[in-house]
Amino acid sequence: MASALITPCDVTEEESFNTGIEGNCALGVAAGIIIVNSTDTWTKADMADPDAFIKARIHAGTSQRFRPVFQGIFDFAYAKESDQTEANPIKGTTRVTRPGGLTFTYTWEGGLCLAGRLAAVQGKSYRYIPFDSDSQFLLNKNLDGTYSGLESSDITANYNPFTPGSSAKSILVLNTPYKKYVRAELFKANVDLTDLNGLIDVDIIKAAAATTTKLIIGVQTQCKKTDLIAKYPTAIADLDLYIVTNKATGAVVTPTAAAVVGGRIELTGTYVTGQTYIVTGSAPSVWLANLIEGYDATNPVEITV
Repeated sequence: MASALITPCDVTEEESFNTGIEGNCALGVAAGIIIVNSTDTWTKADMADPDAFIKARIHAGTSQRFRPVFQGIFDFAYAKESDQTEANPIKGTTRVTRPGGLTFTYTWEGGLCLAGRLAAVQGKSYRYIPFDSDSQFLLNKNLDGTYSGLESSDITANYNPFTPGSSAKSILVLNTPYKKYVRAELFKANVDLTDLNGLIDVDIIKAAAATTTKLIIGVQTQCKKTDLIAKYPTAIADLDLYIVTNKATGAVVTPTAAAVVGGRIELTGTYVTGQTYIVTGSAPSVWLANLIEGYDATNPVEITV
């Protein structure tokens, strides 16, 4: 059954306002975030089935890819910087010229694998979607009616690799201008979204010497070297999952067959002695369609015949 979207609160600031209270509209216990591109937008209709929408965006191209970080959350902290003020020496008063920004610090027990990936967002212009343990999440409501992640003026990533009795701690610090929270809408899903995982990077490797009829490859996760051929022995032997090009000419070379032989994948085709071929995985969405969920195998390998 498809998941459904609930809209608990529209907390957008209005020019005119009333003060009636309909309950406490707020995020609860922090469960993690989804990192999104700063230019990415979507509609409420897109989110009608939030579980399917987020899963599709996790496997989308890099410009629209969602990168959830839920697993292993260890700690969450919040702080508000001091307001910027200006003194009026004549009246003896001060006024706030800029409200202090908000700082959110998330800590995960994701080990060095996660720490290395989060380092890629350091100083970049990503946005984020905060989630709580009840699958509530907060989105920026744009003037054109679309939605986007919350803006962060600065993202700092670091980690503690030496944590006695535990795994390495990955730390992400998000600094957000206070006014960015006055155009927001709080949503809730009727299913648990916090069990979704981001893509795992995959390496396609040369597993044996190539011949004029076969390229022989292995497929393993980048960090822990998990053998995906052993994990998906049937689904992974599909020609749709691999793209082969001639490095010198750039021409696509289409294999005629893919088969698992001796724990390796043989891509049968016509190859030329002395030529180098680039083998890469198809888009994550193609792997998902072939029932291999949660992997990005687009890191290329060069194989010379």
